[in-house]
Amino acid sequence: MKGVKQLGIRRLSFSLAQAKPLGFAVGFIFAHFPALVPAKTLIVTDEVISFYHPVPYYKKHVVVVPKKVVGGMMSVRRSSLLENVLDVSIRLSREVAWDNKIVVLCVNGGKRQRVGQLHFHIHSVEAAMPEEFLEKAKSTKVETSLDCDITLKEDGERKVFEVSQKEGDSKKLFGSLPKILKTLNEEHHFKKSGFSVIMRLHTESHPALAIDKIYIDVAGV
Repeated sequence: MKGVKQLGIRRLSFSLAQAKPLGFAVGFIFAHFPALVPAKTLIVTDEVISFYHPVPYYKKHVVVVPKKVVGGMMSVRRSSLLENVLDVSIRLSREVAWDNKIVVLCVNGGKRQRVGQLHFHIHSVEAAMPEEFLEKAKSTKVETSLDCDITLKEDGERKVFEVSQKEGDSKKLFGSLPKILKTLNEEHHFKKSGFSVIMRLHTESHPALAIDKIYIDVAGV
C-alpha cells in the first residue's frame, strides 16, 4: 500500500512539473530544495542532482538535473555546468547496473522538452540511437566556424545532424553543445518545433573519450 501511495505522489509531482506555468518553480526547487524531489536520489554534487525517473519510460531510467534554474540547452551559459553533468553521467553509466552495455545520454528541447527545467535522461536502449536511419540517409557536410565536424543526414522529412570533434575531448565537445545548437538553429529553425540530442556513453573508455559523436534529431521540421 505504501508503494502504491508513493507511486501516486511521484506521478502527481511529474504531472505538475509538466505544467508550463510551473517551469520556473521546478527549477527553483532543484536549486534550493533538492530534498523535496519525490524519487530515489543517486549522485548529488554542488551543481547537479541525479535520481531515478519518477515515471520511467524504460526499465532503468535516470535523470540528471542542474541545481539552478535553467530553461533549456540553449539557455546554458557556463560550459562548466555541462562538464559536471557529463562527469556525473559517466559515473552513473558505470555505477548503475544497466540491462544493456550500451548506455545513452539524451536531452530534449523545444516542444519535446516536457518539463520547464533543463534535464538529461540516461538509459540503456539501443533503439535510441538512429543508426538504421544514418546508414541510408543522404549526407551533406555543414560548413560552420565551429570547432567540430557536422554532417546533415536526411531521409524524407527526417533530419539528424551528426556532430564529431575535430580535436580535444568529450568535455569540450559536450560543453560547446549550446553554441552548436544555436548556430544550427539560425538556419534550420528547429528550436520551436523541438529537437532531441542523443549521445552514446562509452563506459569503459577514458572520460575524455566517453562521447565520440553527438546526434541532433530534428525530425519533422
